[in-house]
Amino acid sequence: MKPGLDVGSHVSCDHLGPAPVGTTVRVIATAADADERELVCDVVAFVGEKMIASGKTEEGFALGAG
Repeated sequence: MKPGLDVGSHVSCDHLGPAPVGTTVRVIATAADADERELVCDVVAFVGEKMIASGKTEEGFALGAG
């Protein structure tokens, strides 16, 4: 990370089903919106073909004073 770069993040997730210990979980993140200050991704997680979670991540970037 460059000096003087401030980063903020937010994650929201809806739990839709279980993933037993040892199960492979496939996660797909798709960029939904992006500009020079923010990246928003829609995220889904699957066990096999069953969706077990869905949500969103938001990453914000801004030049700070430091």
